[in-house]
Amino acid sequence: MNSSRTYRNQNIFQRLLRRLRTFFSLLTIAIRNRDRGSKKGSKKISGIRDSSTLSEKYLPLLTPIVPPRFSYQLEKPVFKATQSLNFGDIATVQARFQALLRQKFRQEYKNRLPLFSWETEMKEYPEQLPAASALVHEPVWTAQISRFRTASLLPDALLASLLERCQTLSQTPLKQGIRLVRAVEGLFPEQASLLEPIAKMALVPAYRSEVGVQDAAIQKLIDGVGGYAAATREQQIALSMLAAQEMMAALTLSVSAQRPRLEREWLTTLGLLQLVAIDKAQAKQLHIQANLPAGGRLRLWDDTVEQQALRSQPGCLDLVWTNPQPDQPYALEVTFDQTDSQPLCFSVSCASDCPAV
Repeated sequence: MNSSRTYRNQNIFQRLLRRLRTFFSLLTIAIRNRDRGSKKGSKKISGIRDSSTLSEKYLPLLTPIVPPRFSYQLEKPVFKATQSLNFGDIATVQARFQALLRQKFRQEYKNRLPLFSWETEMKEYPEQLPAASALVHEPVWTAQISRFRTASLLPDALLASLLERCQTLSQTPLKQGIRLVRAVEGLFPEQASLLEPIAKMALVPAYRSEVGVQDAAIQKLIDGVGGYAAATREQQIALSMLAAQEMMAALTLSVSAQRPRLEREWLTTLGLLQLVAIDKAQAKQLHIQANLPAGGRLRLWDDTVEQQALRSQPGCLDLVWTNPQPDQPYALEVTFDQTDSQPLCFSVSCASDCPAV
C-alpha cells in the first residue's frame, strides 16, 4: 500500500516538473518577444501576444496534476521557522550545569543517605571498635607447656619457635636423634658441633623401658642444671632437646593392631582439647575423634587426599580415613574459630604391624 502510494506521488512530481519546464520555456519566449515588439513594433509569435496571455493559457494546466489532498499537504509548511537561541559560552554553561547537579546530589544525600549493600535501613556505626574483641590474640596452644616437665623451664619466646619446629618434624619419617638436632639447630647456630653428641645423651633415658627409670634420669638432669637461665650453653641445648622430645611425643598418635586406641589431651586457653585415634584393622579404617572446647575445624590429610569436619559450637567431630598406609604419617590439624593463632598439627599413623592394604 505504501509502495504504490509512493510510486504514484513520484509520477505526479515528474509530470509536474515537465509541465513546469514547458511553462517557463514559453514564458521566457513571450518575454523576449515582448521586448522585441517594443522596439520593432507589435509582432505576434506563434499566436502568443504577451505573458499574460501565456499565463492564462498554460497556468491552468498545472492545477489538475496535483490532487486536492496532496495539494493541501503541499500548502502546509514543511519546516517551521524556529527562533534561534543564543546560549552563550558552552564551557560556562556546562560548568553551571555541573554545579547545579552537585548541589542537587548533596541535597539528596543530606535528606536521604545511601545504604550499603548489606543494609536495609539506616544504621549508626561506632567510630572505634570496643576494647574486648571476639578473637583471642594470645597463643592458645602454649597452655599445655605448663604440663611438660622440661619444656616449662624454657623461656616463652623459645617455646613458640620450638613448638612450631616440632609440629613440622613430627610429620617426617626421620629418626628421633635427627629430629632433635633439627629442632634446636636454629636456636643454637653457633654450637652445631655439639648438637649430635648432646642428642645421643638426651635419647638414652627414652630408650629405657621402665618409666620410673626414665623419669628419674630426666629429673636428675633437670636438678643438676638448676634452671635454664643459670645453665651453661651445653645444658641449655640438652634442656631444649628434652623439651622438643616431650612436645613431639604429645603431638604423635601411633596406633596398631596391638594398641588400636590412643588418646591425647592438649590444654588450650579455651579449654581442654581431647583427641582419640582408633585403628579398625578389619574395616581397614583409621577413625579420628575430637572433642573441641570451642567451635573450630578438624583437618586430616596427606600428600594427595584431604578430609575436613567443622562445627560452630563446642563438641565432637569425627573423621574416617579409609585404607591407611602402614607407617605413613597423616597430618591432623586443629583450628579454633575464636582465635587468630596458627593451627596445631598432630601426626597420626598406623604402625607397621597394622595390616597393609
